[in-house]
Amino acid sequence: MHNSANQMLIVEKYEKLINYLYPILQSIPRTHGVAKSLVLNDLLTVPPMMIIAGKTGLVSKLYLIDAQLATVRYWMRFLVVRKCLTKHQEQTAQVLMAEVGSILGSWISSKKKQG
Repeated sequence: MHNSANQMLIVEKYEKLINYLYPILQSIPRTHGVAKSLVLNDLLTVPPMMIIAGKTGLVSKLYLIDAQLATVRYWMRFLVVRKCLTKHQEQTAQVLMAEVGSILGSWISSKKKQG
């Protein structure tokens, strides 16, 4: 798949994740305000990273996105333990995240083949 197609598809899939998680995260109680702020920041940091990766064409930027996705996964687990997310909500988000990860993996592989 061409890089611009990868970029458009991955952003579209990630938007689905944001659209799912954002309202849930916004309803987290104030007692978990610090975690809420951090997870929202980490969640919303990814799209600009995707745009930069697409524009620069650097595989290193794709690895940074992968690390950021791992951070978001961490936060989801953290929030389940604190009962800010239900297990079902986490599983739904993980399915959406897996789609993004699959596209990202494909994008990384194509960049590595290019050289």
